[in-house]
Amino acid sequence: MRRAGLVLAAGVIALAGCAGPVAATGEGARSTSPSATSSAAPSSAAGSASAAPSTASVGAAGGAAAGATPPAKISMICSDKEALAKVADLAGAKAVSGRTSTWVNGLYTCRYPVAGGALVISVKQPPAGAERAWFDQQRTRYPGITTIGGLTNFGLPGASTPDGVVLFLNDGMTLTIDARQLADRPAAQRADDAYAIASVVIACWRHDS
Repeated sequence: MRRAGLVLAAGVIALAGCAGPVAATGEGARSTSPSATSSAAPSSAAGSASAAPSTASVGAAGGAAAGATPPAKISMICSDKEALAKVADLAGAKAVSGRTSTWVNGLYTCRYPVAGGALVISVKQPPAGAERAWFDQQRTRYPGITTIGGLTNFGLPGASTPDGVVLFLNDGMTLTIDARQLADRPAAQRADDAYAIASVVIACWRHDS
């Protein structure tokens, strides 16, 4: 029932539009070296956070969106006000202010630090023609993953695990939410929180399409 409600909320965001990136303040989010970051989303808290981090870019070849910086539609997972507000609501304001990101081989990863490790949100845009294969390969990484069916998949290929991983394929991009390190809550809650973040990201993408 909670996921059905999130689908409706996502529809409202898609119609009204996302708030866009937060205003830069010179503090908060920053880029990190890819070697230090593993690759694999309350309004007041998000409003006080900085703009999207300047992003480390290494080995940009290999993705359709290759370049020095990721496209705005991808980097929004680390900068959009709606996405940051949802993360702040679920993981706390410190997770938002301490977030870091990397952009490597068409994979943009935003890490939000939490007590148990990190809430990790990533978007991969593979080379043309490899989009579905990459999504399917991602599915094999997570034990216990199952297909998200019915209205709760937003009409997209989607999958989730019982302990907090959610995947969606949209416009050739694979969105991954990994909330397994939110250790202060049970597995079922982590799964719901990952889905809640994904619903906001997808809603923003649909509004901007």
